[in-house]
Order: sequence, then C-alpha cells, then structure tokens
Amino acid sequence: MTVAFFIATVASVSILELARSYRTAFDVAFTEAELSGYLVSEWISESFSGIDYILKDALYGFDQHNILSASRTADERARINERLVRMAAYREDMIFLGLFDTDCVIQYGSIQEIIGDSSAELQRAYCDAVLEAPIQQMKLSGFFISSTGDMNVSATYPLVVDDNEVAGFSLAALDLSFFQRWLNSLSNPAITISIMDANQILLARKPKSNQVGEQVEDDRLAKFLQTGDDSVLFRRASPVDRIERLWSIRRTRNLPFVVAVGYALDDVLAAWRTKILAYLIGNLLVATISLFLALAYHRNRANAQAMETLAMTDPLTGQMNRRSFTKAVKARLKEVPSKQQGDAALIMIDVDHFKTINDSLGHDAGDSILTQLADELKACFRSSDLICRWGGEEFLAFVADADLETAKTLAARLQARLAKRQFLDGLTVSVSQGIATLEAQDSFELAIKRADDRLYAAKASGRNCFRFA
Repeated sequence: MTVAFFIATVASVSILELARSYRTAFDVAFTEAELSGYLVSEWISESFSGIDYILKDALYGFDQHNILSASRTADERARINERLVRMAAYREDMIFLGLFDTDCVIQYGSIQEIIGDSSAELQRAYCDAVLEAPIQQMKLSGFFISSTGDMNVSATYPLVVDDNEVAGFSLAALDLSFFQRWLNSLSNPAITISIMDANQILLARKPKSNQVGEQVEDDRLAKFLQTGDDSVLFRRASPVDRIERLWSIRRTRNLPFVVAVGYALDDVLAAWRTKILAYLIGNLLVATISLFLALAYHRNRANAQAMETLAMTDPLTGQMNRRSFTKAVKARLKEVPSKQQGDAALIMIDVDHFKTINDSLGHDAGDSILTQLADELKACFRSSDLICRWGGEEFLAFVADADLETAKTLAARLQARLAKRQFLDGLTVSVSQGIATLEAQDSFELAIKRADDRLYAAKASGRNCFRFA
C-alpha cells in the first residue's frame, strides 16, 4: 500500500510538472515570438522614419512660389535635381525621388528622363491621396509588383503652405525587396517571419515563399486587422505552408504593415516530448527525478531571467530600450502630482550625419560610436535620470526633479563633452537635441511629440545644437 501510494504520488507530481512544462513551453515561445515581432516592426518603423525624413528634407526651401520648375533658372533646376539624385542614393531601396506640383506633374526628380511627366494622366492613386486628410503626414500608396517581380510602393509627403493648403509634394518610389533581403539575413531557422500589408498581401517571408505578392487568406488575420489592437497571440496552422505554429501578429506603429512571427508547434514541444520519456524512466529512479526537476527548474528560471533582461535592455548599448523606458517613466509620472510634472523634462538626442558615418566607415564603426555615446550619456546625466536607446541613432533621456533650465544645462554639458571627445581615429561626433518639459496633465506621448518636434527644429537649425519647448 505504501509503495503504491509512493508510486502514485511520484506519478502525480510528474504529471503536474509535465503540465507546467507544457504551459511554460507555450509561454516562452509566445514571449519570444512577441519580442521578435516587436523588433521586426521597430526595424520597419525606423526604416520608414528615415524615408519620412528624406521626403521632408527634399521639400526644404520650397513654397507655393518656387515649387514650379519654370520659376527657376536652368542652373537652379540642375542643382535641385542633382541634390535629389544624391538624396535618393542614400538608400539602395529608393528607386526615385522627386517633387511634384498640385497637378501631379514631376517638376524635379532624380531620374531626368521623366521630369515633366504627369502622373495624373496615369491615374496614380497618390495624386489624390496626398490631398486627403490627414494632410501633413507621410502616406504610402498601394503595393504593386514590378516587371522584375519585386514589390514596390510610393511614399509621399505634402508641401503645406498657408491655410493648410497643399502646394505640391515630394515622392519616393521604393523597392520593398529590401524586406526580403533583411529577412534572409536572419539566422534563426526555428522562426518563421512574414511581413504583410493591410490588405493581407504577403510582401516578404522567411523562409522565402513563392506566394510573395499574393493575398494571405486567413480569417484570424482579417479579424485582427479590423480591430484596433496592437498585437495578438494565437495557435494556428499557417495559411502559407499549413504547418501548425504559435503566432504573434503585430502592427507597425502607424504604417500599413503587419508582422507575423511563428514558431512551429513541433519545435516548441520537442523538448517537452523528450521530457515525457525522461519522466517515465524517472518514476523508477527517484534520484533521477529529483535531479531532473532541479535542473529543469533552474534552466527555466535562467531562461526567464535572460528573456526579461533581453526584453528590457538594448543589446548594443546596454541602455534601457523603448519598452522598459516608457514603462519606467510612466510609473514615475504616476508617483508625481500633476501640478509638479513641470519639474521633469524629456530630451530627445539624435546623432548628426549618422548614416554618412555608417556609409563611410561601416556599420561596425557606427555600432562602436553608439556604444561610446551611450557611455557619454551615462556620464553626463545624473543617477536619478533615465536614459534609453529610443531607436536607431536616437536616444531619449528623462530628467527628473528638474526644470527647463536644468534640462538645458544638461544638454549643453553633453554638447561640450562630445566636442572634446574623439571616437574613432580622431573622429568627432555631434548630436542634435530636442527638450520638452512635462506640463500639468501632460501625457508621456504628447511630451515625446514635443521633444521630437524640437529635435527636428535643431536639425533644421544646422545640427549640433538643442532646441526647447
């Protein structure tokens, strides 16, 4: 009776542990899928943030009086076109960069042969979309497959003048095959990643699929696109290859892209199925059971801690990442009465000409500069301040218990430190900064927007400076 009870007890404990491990395997896979989806969506967002910047920069210096090429001399037109050629060359995925008038006629462009052509006659959708509300934002056209079989899209940004009227717009034609090239560079064979548009058109996939360019027929995906949710987790067979996976589907900020990351169920449960056999043997060997449970516990705990660290920090610089920074700042703001929020500020920091550094010295040098800059930020700011890598070459600092003058002093101190600092082979690096204080009843998102606007103002003022609001 005692032996039977002991065997039943061991069996019951084994069953309970197997059930827990089954749930843990799902939780870990879902967490990794969600984190991978977040990273891919952030990469897409940052890629198009650069395009948004180029479109805005292309319109710099234009108004309703000089957008027409006829208002310029031949030399002026040539210089403008040469500038657009150089700007388009910044990105290998940019096929064309041009400036259009309100009749959708190309006034200036990086491809000389089509200057003067009318896109309105070709009934291009972007001719009308650029005039639709909301006006002042980057808009993407519908996706289409080129003659070479690549996915292309057009991005536009309006030239807005008095009374919110559109006097013209900039346009960039993009080759979306860079989605596929980037996915091909990822080395994790256990993960499946798909990038789709809002119409469920498959734009890129890892592993690569011959269904790229076709619509993904999936009612769960369609239902998600109809909601306002940022992400969703579920278990389902893939509509592309019919393999059952655990999925994380996520939107990419305000862009019409959806990222789906999946782990094959067989891969997720492979370790768990192996554990079943080990537990059957372990019922006969109590010592083996005890050892196995201890190892499994410590391994799962270490994995959970490692994943938590990965989810909270930027792997390159060791600083907080966007998610953990946002959570930490919002937690602090909840602790501070709204009438005292003016004693805190946000400083948006962006490395000047970072793309030029990457292009000329290589990405390893760029990563080294970002790492060293993170050390400078840590040395410059106070221990009570929070610093994160916001994305790409952008950093964000939360300055607590400080008014605008204190924030300006810290920003000036950073400028001074960087002016004396040599990074690589005597290279000096400057930053532009935007400062925004948190006003009463202010939201974190609104303060971020103000800091970002001030950063753009610093960029427009010649860089290597800070502006404040």
